[in-house]
Amino acid sequence: ADSSLGLCGCEPFGPLWEVFESDVSAGASLIRKIADPGSRDVDPDGRRVSVPAGEALVAEARTANVSEDAKDIWLGIPRVSMRLAKGQAPGLGEWALFRGSRVTPEGSFMLEGGGPGAEGVGTVAGKMGRPITRTQGFRSTVDRGALGQMQMAYQMERLTNRHSSEESAPGGRRPW
Repeated sequence: ADSSLGLCGCEPFGPLWEVFESDVSAGASLIRKIADPGSRDVDPDGRRVSVPAGEALVAEARTANVSEDAKDIWLGIPRVSMRLAKGQAPGLGEWALFRGSRVTPEGSFMLEGGGPGAEGVGTVAGKMGRPITRTQGFRSTVDRGALGQMQMAYQMERLTNRHSSEESAPGGRRPW
């Protein structure tokens, strides 16, 4: 699945979520609570009321006709702060993408591998660095142009290999 993302691409789905609670310490890689962008309810601090991240992401995937399996959902963490992005969602190259692993019983969204902490794009709140404050859901897409270019590259390689093997064979054809 990692190669499908690299070869075919991805596109965002759903809103840019505000992250309230996450754990990116070694071995954890959890996004626990995110803000429901559709809710008008606010807490005493004036922030939107949080919801379990896994449940909200799966529900948004269902709405966007994306598989509800956590392994089919990629979570993007901005590589730059929202202040640098001037309040707009960063472009696709400015995201660190992590494949989902599962939704935990309490509703958190668990990421595969080392997660954001391993790549330095998120830290545990209170430690040096910046905590994860925003996230975006992504899905794999088919990039027909990239697939065509890959097919042409493989065809060229096969022709080159065939030509090389003909030259090295005894009595092989020579271009002169």
